[in-house]
This record gives sequence, structure tokens and C-alpha cells, in this order.
Amino acid sequence: MAKAIIDKNGVATPTKKKKLVNKKTISKTKSLTKAVTIANGHPKDQKKQEKQPAHPKKRELEVGVNDNGDDDDDDDDEKEAIKKPKFEKAKDEDKPALSIKNIIPAVFGIFSNLQSGRLAQNNLNRLVNLLRNEPDDAKRLATCSYTLKRLVRATGSDDMQSVSQSAANIHYILSSVPNIDIYDLLETMKRDLPVSSGIGGKQKKGKTDSLASVGQVITVYTIMQTPYFKNAEPKLLTALYTILIGQLKGREYLASMSANILADSFTQLNASVFESHVWSQLKSVILLPIAKQKIYLFDLVLAAYFQKILSRNQLESALSLKNFEDVFELYLNSSISQNANAYKRFAKFLIQKEQGKLLKQWQKYVDDKIVTTNNSRFKMCALQIITYVLLYCNDSSDQSIIVDLFSPNVLEMLFNELQSAKRKRTEKTKASHLELKAIFSQLEAILLLFYKSKVSQDDVKVQIVMRLLDNAVRLESVIHLPKYIEQLINELSPDGVYKVYSYFRDLLFKENVSKSCRIHCLGRMNAILARDGLTEENRKSEMLQMLHMAIFNVNYEQKPCTQANACEFNELKGTHFRAMFYNNLLKEARSMEDLLPQLNFFTSRVIKELGNDENETKLRCGPRSTEQKETWETIENIVQEAKKQKNTDKLKQTLDGLILFVSLTQLSGDPRLVTVLKDLIQCKEFATSKEKSKKTLDVSWKEVLTDSLLVLNLQNEQFWRKFINLVLASVIEHLEEQHLEQILAVLDMRRNPLSKNENEDEDADDDEEEVDEEEDEDEASSDEDSSEDEDDENEKDEEEAEEEEDEVEEDDTENARLEELRESVRLALTKDMAIDGDDGDGASSVDWNDVDEAEGERLNAALERSFQAFKPKTAKSEAKRRPTKSERINSTTLMHFRIRALDMLEVFVSKKPEIEIILDIIQSVFQVYMSCSIGPHAKEQQLREATIKLMRKIINQTITYKPEQDKSIILEVIEQLMATASSKIENDDQKKPQQQHQPKAEIEVMQWRDKFLAHLVSQFTSSKNPTKIPVWPLLEGFIVEWISRRKTSLTLASFEAIFNTNWPGVAHVANAMSSHLLSDATRSQRRFQILKLLSDHSNRFNLIYKNYPKALDQLHQQIIEYTELALDKSDFKKSKEGKLLSKILAQGTNPKCRELIEKIAK
Repeated sequence: MAKAIIDKNGVATPTKKKKLVNKKTISKTKSLTKAVTIANGHPKDQKKQEKQPAHPKKRELEVGVNDNGDDDDDDDDEKEAIKKPKFEKAKDEDKPALSIKNIIPAVFGIFSNLQSGRLAQNNLNRLVNLLRNEPDDAKRLATCSYTLKRLVRATGSDDMQSVSQSAANIHYILSSVPNIDIYDLLETMKRDLPVSSGIGGKQKKGKTDSLASVGQVITVYTIMQTPYFKNAEPKLLTALYTILIGQLKGREYLASMSANILADSFTQLNASVFESHVWSQLKSVILLPIAKQKIYLFDLVLAAYFQKILSRNQLESALSLKNFEDVFELYLNSSISQNANAYKRFAKFLIQKEQGKLLKQWQKYVDDKIVTTNNSRFKMCALQIITYVLLYCNDSSDQSIIVDLFSPNVLEMLFNELQSAKRKRTEKTKASHLELKAIFSQLEAILLLFYKSKVSQDDVKVQIVMRLLDNAVRLESVIHLPKYIEQLINELSPDGVYKVYSYFRDLLFKENVSKSCRIHCLGRMNAILARDGLTEENRKSEMLQMLHMAIFNVNYEQKPCTQANACEFNELKGTHFRAMFYNNLLKEARSMEDLLPQLNFFTSRVIKELGNDENETKLRCGPRSTEQKETWETIENIVQEAKKQKNTDKLKQTLDGLILFVSLTQLSGDPRLVTVLKDLIQCKEFATSKEKSKKTLDVSWKEVLTDSLLVLNLQNEQFWRKFINLVLASVIEHLEEQHLEQILAVLDMRRNPLSKNENEDEDADDDEEEVDEEEDEDEASSDEDSSEDEDDENEKDEEEAEEEEDEVEEDDTENARLEELRESVRLALTKDMAIDGDDGDGASSVDWNDVDEAEGERLNAALERSFQAFKPKTAKSEAKRRPTKSERINSTTLMHFRIRALDMLEVFVSKKPEIEIILDIIQSVFQVYMSCSIGPHAKEQQLREATIKLMRKIINQTITYKPEQDKSIILEVIEQLMATASSKIENDDQKKPQQQHQPKAEIEVMQWRDKFLAHLVSQFTSSKNPTKIPVWPLLEGFIVEWISRRKTSLTLASFEAIFNTNWPGVAHVANAMSSHLLSDATRSQRRFQILKLLSDHSNRFNLIYKNYPKALDQLHQQIIEYTELALDKSDFKKSKEGKLLSKILAQGTNPKCRELIEKIAK
């Protein structure tokens, strides 16, 4: 007979048939007979089978079809039924034999598909439906027995994947198919997976017997997961538990696996059933003295204990326990790891209330042993038990005992392993390390859960946090979960948070602490202050301590001292404390009125400290100058006035707060701020003076204030940004358009406001004056023509004189360069050629005819270097030149200065959105945006993002107007925007004629221009007759220009932006554009674009034409006329206008619209 090929899934495939001469056709009945005979065992092979079980590989799912047998064998197989081994016949005498004809043939095809792995779940569903829906009981039972037989045999394979898949299939069938004979399944299992096991019996050794035992255990476990076990009768329970208990004396891994299954199954049984049918068999196996115990047997004892079969005394007596150290040794030094449920049961046993001291004993045992051990199993077991102790610990237990679990030794081991687990592992990583890594994430999550929900005492929480921090200050560097320390601190009370804050502060001032650790402590202190976890009293005292540390040099005792006696990293701490103090001071401030009381409090404390002359030498900035002391006298007066009477003047409050803030910062930061401080003090005097002899005084203090705010914006710290915006928001009502221009001057991208070269500004001013003069001359009357001619001649003479001077300067520069070049050549030729005793000019005494080849090459190289050094630099080489460090610093400083100026403009937009201010800001900001997008400052992307943020705010801001204000100034801005953007892009196009498509940056510039266009047009809100408003002639000109010219600055997107607004004039813009459809001068591309625009917004016609029904009728009439003309054209069907016209006509009420839609459809 031919053999079958067995795969790893336990499914077999018949070998390929060979062509035989005169081969008779084999019937299907013969094939089925052969298959069942192979599955059950041929009579000829029974004796051999009795002597030796099948090889484990042969136990995999065998073939259901075999067509390669002899004719005589087929005739014999056709007469046979499924036979059993002789030693089992007596058991089944009353049972009818399984007939081969009763097996449903379709089952073989399903097994073949399962073997190939194609749609495994679908084929399994087909198999279940076949077994469940067969009406003939004989066929159903025969097919079911055959199916389970094949699957059960596969559980004894040495292929883990095949075993697991077969077990899953058995479980699915038992759970889905009713009325399966479980006893028959068990008998099949014993017959096909024979193993000598039982209470008191000896199990055969060897691979075959071990695999059969595994198959039996897995099959029993699969049955216990089905409804058949939940509703099992005592007979079935006895049969199942007998098999599992019998394996407890087998090999250790089999015994451990069986014990885990047994222990987990106890919870499904009630106490009476467990005691009568399970415990009677089990107790003699597991109740052994502790010296003979195994970890899995003790786990079964604990499972029985939790079933209330054993009491604590009975347990200790049965195991001959004198102390529990032997039990701890059993768990912690076991070579086999148990499943999670075993560790859960032991953890529950440790934390029981009546055990009391048991958890302490276990903790002490682990703490002593963990120092010397390097066993991964020991660590894994200890951490798992700690995890489940935390999980099952309840509120009634003594929570202080839990703190002892986190002993220094345990935490040191834990963090060492966590750090090791975070490193990248190689492929040779041990399995135990991988198991440890899996335990860590579980431990972290359960510790956090325990901390949040189980611990009610704040002291316990603080102790846990402190113990964690003592072993790993930077907890996030080893913990896998994000923001772990923040989550722990958030659960503390204000007093607990203050203890943690004090811990970080004290650690900061300890000696021999690394710089990274100190910075981490500073960050933690800042985070705690920022989250409002402290009481107001503690917060104020700590902020005052921060201010002292920012102003004075401090020692390790956190007290002021001279710089020579200061602690390590003194400057670092001062910088950080300065930023932390001012950031937290401004954190909750909404206005200067909120900030002033705090500034008065902190300034008064600083004045008190400065009253001691000894502290002058302890200042970080050094002893104060006479000028500084004079300003502080004024500051003392401000503080004294605030104590005497409450200040209600908003402007005075703002200026007082500004002066106090700058006075504190100049002590702890830049002493040069004293100049700004003096200006602010004078500014306050002018602003609050009741007697003003001149109006210019009222204007001057505002200019000084604006300049001072701009100067303060040059400071590096981030807190200045928020503070200046607070000040500006408080005084915005006093500032006017000319003060806005002071800020806008910073955003002039053609000038550097930080440059020390005053000639640039002067040249720029001269150019502006010349332009102004030319404009004035154009507007002057004809009577002044002669004077203009004279002025022109004078200007020409001056220009010629300047050009001559420039030429002279250029000649001088060129002569200097030539002289340097000659000197360089001379040095190159005379180097190393001086003769001993010569005066150094060796070139004059050298006979050039005697110069050898090597010397000539040296001279050639020297000359080449000399000429290369003085080679004129081209524009390309200058562009490639990398900027110096100082240039990069200056560029970055200027960029941030402009970003902060944009912040100030944002305050103007939100607090004072008057039309004049908004228009000035739009022009300036758009210029900055263009320069950063398609101009020379394209690398300054941070500045570009800041301008985009401000432009969004401008578009969403409602503009305010004075009564009867003329809006014609908007038209000038619109024209300027359109001209500026278009000219810039046209110039770029001329430089790059080969470029066919606009870059993304240019497209974005045009989009923002169009958004501003739509926003400004929508400001003309007269809804009576939009064609009479000032902007209408401009829009009509835009429409005509766009339609008539091929190349224009306007695009379809420009009108799309207007259509997207709620401006009432959109209806008339639509009509004006549709009127050009009938014109012969309109190009086909423009017609299509107009139709597309109207089609896209046709659904909004009811809203757009809400107040203009006649205009809507006019639009539809124009579309009807155009459609009639278009239908007569021969190329109409090829064009894409049909769908657009149909969509527009669908919104019309004219009956002709429907007729035209039907014609277009045809």
C-alpha cells in the first residue's frame, strides 16, 4: 500500500499516483474503506501496534483518501469495518461497530483543505455545519468519531503548531456540535495515544510516551474548556481528573502543566463536588512533607486551601511546616516558572489578614537573598509576586507593610533590570530576560493602579515616591510608561507635593551631584510649581526663595554668600531660578492689575535684603552703581505708596508694575537695563503729571514707552514675551497710529533695526526724501518749472560729484589690493631663499638659471597660493560662503526680535481693531510674509509661521469704524496688495523663464493675497445697491482685466475667495462675470472658468440672491441665452461645459431651463 505525506498540521496528502498498465479503476467505496482502515488500524498490523505504538510523526493527521493499494487489499478492506486492538475489544462488545459506509465523503475534502492551509476557518465552519446538520444519526456519529480521532492523534505530534491547531479545532467542534459522546472521545484518546499512567503506576520513559502524555493532557484540558465540563456528571469528572492526577508523578514539565490545569479548574466546581470526586484522589498525591514538595504541588495545596477544604493549621500540619522560609525557597529557587495564576494564589495567601506577619517574613527573605543572587528566575518570581500583592492588596490591609516591599535592595535590582531591558537586545537575548521585560510593563501599570486606587494614606504615597526617587531620580529614564512621576505626584495632597518639592530642592544643593541631575531637579521643581499643587503660602515662600537665589550668590546651605564661597553650578542655578521665578509669576496673570500686588510683595522683600550693606557684595551682578541706587530710591517710594493707599488709576498701575518688574530683572540679569529703568521712571512722571504745559509731553511719553518695550523685547528669556504683551494690552488705549509705526519699522525687511551702521538708515532716508521731492515737484504748478529745472541740474551735479568720489575710492581700494598682491608674491619668492649672513632679501642674489626643478615647483606652488588668496570673490562664491558664528547669532536675534514685534501687533489687532491700524498691519505683515516665502529671507521659516498666525487672526477679526468713516482708504490698500504680489512674482518669472508651473510658495502668497482681497472687499457692507459702493468700480476693472488679458495678476482663485464670503455684493459680481459669456471677445478658457465658478456656487444661489431676486432672474436669462448659442456649435458635445450649464440651470425656475437641461442630456 502507498504511504501518505504528513505535514506539520497533522493533515496528510496522498502521494502522486503512478501510471500502471492495465490498472483497474478503484471505486469510491474502496477508497473510503481504505481510508478508515488506515485511520483505525489494519488487522494485519494489530500485533505490531500492540507491541509498539506508532511513531509520533505517524500520529499526525493521516490521509483520508488513498488510491495506491492493490486490488486484493481493496477487496479485503471493503469487507472490513473499523476494528480496535484486541486488548480493547472486551470493553466495547456492547457497542456497535463503526461502518465505513456511514462516514460522509465530504469530510475528506475538508481535511484536504485544512492540510493545505487554505481558508482554515471557513473549512472548519464547513466541517461543523456538516456534523451539526446531518439528519442521519449513524452518519453523523461515524463522521464525528472519525473527525475527532484524526484531531486527537495530531495532539500527540512533536510539532507545537500542529498540536495547538488540533486542540483549537477540537475545542471549536465540542463547543459547536451537540450530543457528542465524550466517553467515546476519551476511549479514542487512550487507544491512539497510549501511555502507562495512573496513581501508583510508572510512566514509560522516552519521547514517544512523553508526546502521548502531552496529547492526553491537552485533550483533557480542551474538554474542560467546553460546556460538556461545566455540566459534567461525576463519572466524567472522575475520568478527566484521573488522567490529570496520573500525570503528577510524571516528568516535571508534564506534572507542572497538569497541576496548572487542575488548580485553575477548581474554581469551576462547588465545594461538595470537589471534596467528593476530586479531593479524594488528589490529597494523597499533594499532601507531602515540605521536603518532598514541588512548587506545582504546593500550588495545588493553596488551590485546595482557597476552596476551604484545608484550614491554615491543617495545611501547616500536612506539610510539616515549621516556618515558611522553605515555601519561599520553593518558589524563588524553582527551575520551572509557573503560570500567572500560581503567583496570584501565592500573593493572595501572603496578604491575607490572618497571616499578618507572613508578608513581612517574605519581604525580609527576598531582601536578604536578592543581594547575592544573580538568578533571573529568582528575580522574575519576586517581581511577579510583588506585582500581584499590589494588585490584590485591599484598603483594610496594613498599607505601611506595602512600603517595605520597595526596599533599597529590591529597587536597586528592579531599576538595574529596567535599564538593562531598555537597551537594545541582540538576537542572542536569553528567554529569561525577555520574560523579565514582559513583567516590567505589568508591574509599572499595577503599581500606578495601586497607588491611585488602593492607597488612601498620603504618608504612604509620599514614602513610595521617595523610595522610588532615592534609587532613580530620573524615573522616566527607566520606566516605560510616559510621565510616570507626574502621575504619582498628581495623586498627592498639597503637603505631600511640598515634601516632594523639598526633596528635589535639597538634592539640588547637595555636593557631588552631576549637572544633568541638577538640571532634572530644577525641571521637576518648575513643574511642581506650575501645576498649582502647593498651598498659596508654600508657593509664595518658595518663589521668594527662588528670587533670592536668582539675585544673590548662594552656598550649599541655600543662603546668600560672596561669589568665591558660592556652591557648584552657581551660575547655572541662577539662570534657571530666574526663569522659573518669572515664568511662575506670570503664569496666572491676566492683567497688570493682577500682577502688581505680587510685584509689590517680592520687591519689598528684596528692598529689605538690600538694606543690609553686607548683601551688596553678594549680588550676582556685583555691587550696585550709584545710578542703580538712585533708581531704587524711586522704587522704594512706589512700594511705600502702594502700602499707604490703593492705586485705582489703571495707567499708573501698569507703569508701576512695569518699573518694579524691570527693577527686579536688572538685579538678577542684565545691569544695562538700568537705562531703560530710568526712561520708564521719567515716562511715568510725564504720563501721570496733572499739569502739562505742552501737548508734546503727552506724546513723548508714549513714544518712550513704545521704544522701551521694543528694547525689552531684545531680552532672551521667554517670560519677557508674555510680560510685554500684558503691558501693551493695558496701555493700548493710549497708543495711536504713530506708535504703531514704531513697531512696524522693525518689520521693514530692507533694513536691519539692530545694525550699528547709521549710513544705511541715512541713505534710505535720503532716497525717501528724493522720492518725496520728485512727487512734490510733479504735483507743483507750471509756474515753478524753472526752479525745478535748476534743482534737477543741481541734483545731477551732486550725483556726478558723488560718482567721481566713488571712483576715486574704488581706485584707492584697487591700488591697495595690488600692493598687497605684490608683497605676497615677493614673500612667496624669497621664502627659504635667504643665504646665511644675507640681509634677508634672497631673491636679489639668486641666479635663476641655477634653480633646480624641485625649487621651481616650490616657487610655482607658492605663487599659485598667493594669487589664489587674492582672487576676486564672485557672487556665486559669496553665496556658498558659510556665515560666521557671530553672523548666525545676529541673524537669529533679529528674527526673534521681529517675531516678538509680531506678537505686539497681535495685541493691536485684538485690542484695537480700528480700520487704519488694521490696514497698516496688513501691508507690513504681508511684505514680511512675501520676503520669508519667495524673498531673500526664505530660510526664516519661524518668522513666516508667525506671520501666518497673525494673518489668520486679522482675517477673523471684526474691524471697527468711527461714525460716518470714509472707507475709500481700503481701496488704496487693495490696489497696493494686488500690485505688490503680482510685480514680485512677475520679476521672479522673468528670472526663471523656463519654469512652467508656479512653486508652492508663490501659490501660497497668491492665496493669502486673495484672502485679504476678499476680506477687505467684504468691509463694504451696504446691501441696498452694491454697485454704488466705492469698491464696485475697482471690482469691475478687475473683472474686465481678468477676462481681456491672458497674463494678469488676477486668477480664478481671486474671485473664488470673494464668492466664499457672505458679502451681499457677490450676486452682482456673479452677474457681471456672466454678462461676458455672450461677448465674442471672451476666450473659451475664460468662459469655462466663469461657468465653473458659477456651477460650484450654484447651491448657494438662494443665499447669495436672497435680497436680489431680479438679479437671479437676470443671471438665469444670461445662462439660457448662452446655452442656446452653445448648443448650436458643432463642438459642444466634446466640450465640458454641458455639465456645468446643467447644474446652473437646475437652480432656475424658468420652464426653459428644464428644456435646455433635457437638450444638453441628449
